[in-house]
Amino acid sequence: GDVNADLTLADVYRHTKHMADAEKIYRSVLRDQPRNREAAAGLAAVLMVTGRCHEAEHVARGTPAASAAAHAADLARIQAINLAQQARAAVDRGDEKGAVTDFQQAMTRDPSNPWIKLDYARLLVRHGDRAGADRVIATMVSEPHPSGDTLTAAAIWYGEHGDYENAAKFAAM
Repeated sequence: GDVNADLTLADVYRHTKHMADAEKIYRSVLRDQPRNREAAAGLAAVLMVTGRCHEAEHVARGTPAASAAAHAADLARIQAINLAQQARAAVDRGDEKGAVTDFQQAMTRDPSNPWIKLDYARLLVRHGDRAGADRVIATMVSEPHPSGDTLTAAAIWYGEHGDYENAAKFAAM
């Protein structure tokens, strides 16, 4: 199959909380391409979210990085995903202050992750800070060459808030 299509589908599954389906695809790609860093990062993210942090770090460490800097970036992304998961758990138990702190640390560790920013913006709205939430999303999409994930997250944001014109615009990009 088309590895890029498989990875895109796995990412969609991951971001829509279908972790078992995402994990199956990431593992399948890694069986065929053991050095595929995108599949390894996706699998590590799924493992983190499903509470298998030790296995996630093992996957991240076991995939040869292009450089020490790339390896450090992979670990920072995993830490960011873990912090975002902690933030979501904090929201669930009513610790909004802890959630804000965790989301801010997660965004510092992986500033390019649009899914963390989307969840943070949702938290800001719950706090009554719609303007702040809109700034988070607007800043995210105004970066040069936004990723497909960034455009998808923006489309979801605008769709959730009834701005179907912007939702359609970002979905089409």
